[in-house]
Amino acid sequence: MAMKITFPVLKEGSHRYCMVCHAADTITNIEIDGQFKRKCSACGAVSDRYIHIGNNKDDAIWWIDENDELRHESAGVFVRNPEGKYLFFERTSFPLGFTIPAGHVDNGEDGAQAAARELNEEVGITSSRLTYIASAEIAGDACGAGADTHKWYVFREDLAVSLDVKVLEQDEGRHPVWMTLEEVRQKSLPPAIKYLLDHFADQIAS
Repeated sequence: MAMKITFPVLKEGSHRYCMVCHAADTITNIEIDGQFKRKCSACGAVSDRYIHIGNNKDDAIWWIDENDELRHESAGVFVRNPEGKYLFFERTSFPLGFTIPAGHVDNGEDGAQAAARELNEEVGITSSRLTYIASAEIAGDACGAGADTHKWYVFREDLAVSLDVKVLEQDEGRHPVWMTLEEVRQKSLPPAIKYLLDHFADQIAS
């Protein structure tokens, strides 16, 4: 699977394109049965995703490769408490499943800066013990902003004390829970989180 950008895109500013008709800046977020989706005012299509291509400071790092495929960079944090369990929560927008605090790397950030920002924005934790784990390019990792391949930067944050955590952004997720890596493997997972656990579980747990 690859998101091919074969339609004209605007060269300036930040724009969200419809997955179906490719109209620019026609996307609004709507909630259906507790899940957040995208509706196009031009064609009326309701989709899990849109295509985000932008050049503003807070836009995700993106590029279109030699095969016209849209790519993004992402960063995520496995948060470990003193009991040896990790923080996961249920995503409320595409891709669904149990995830870690994570998101796109923005212009001007490196992976560690993005990871610390997402950790604070999503669950209110200020990073103080961030450890680099690995980086990986994950194909088939479709995101809500249109890319199907992401370069990931993966970190672990070790907490000095256990915390009662809330997901701060409703359209990001809900129901935070502390689980072992073995326990979360029994849950439904987005492709990227499954890939990271399959390939880097030993490094995450070290």
